[in-house]
Amino acid sequence: MALPVIAVSQTVAIAALKEGVSLCQSIINYRLATQQIELQRDHMHAEANAVMHQIDKEYTAKLDQLNTIANAHKLTLDSLKTSNTNLTNMIEGHQLQLDKYLSIIVSPDVSDAIKQSMMTIISQLSQEQTNLTNQFIQASQSPINAFAIMLDSIRDNGQPRTFTDVS
Repeated sequence: MALPVIAVSQTVAIAALKEGVSLCQSIINYRLATQQIELQRDHMHAEANAVMHQIDKEYTAKLDQLNTIANAHKLTLDSLKTSNTNLTNMIEGHQLQLDKYLSIIVSPDVSDAIKQSMMTIISQLSQEQTNLTNQFIQASQSPINAFAIMLDSIRDNGQPRTFTDVS
């Protein structure tokens, strides 16, 4: 009767050994899968860091570009402010001269010849003042145009603005 017990014991031992080998294989597969996931995670982190570095580099470049544009725009505005101040002073100076000449013309003590020559001078001063006023108006539009151009270059990445007919 000893034979059947031994046969059963060997069968149980073989089944236990197979189960142990299967468990070891499962553990090895799990460790391999875990290592592969760790490698993928490390690879993804390295790629993400490279992308973040590139984004940071592009952001810094854009910020530098904006600072350059802002500084150039500030210099332009300062120059235009000085130019407009000079034009305003010239216009005011011409207006004072015109007022003086007009007060002389309306005076009863002035001869007709002097009035005639002063009218010529007043006409010339008036024309110069008109020219200065037009220059002032054009110079006042320059900052608006410069600002629009700056915004276009930022918005459109330097591409010229295109218009389409929607009618």
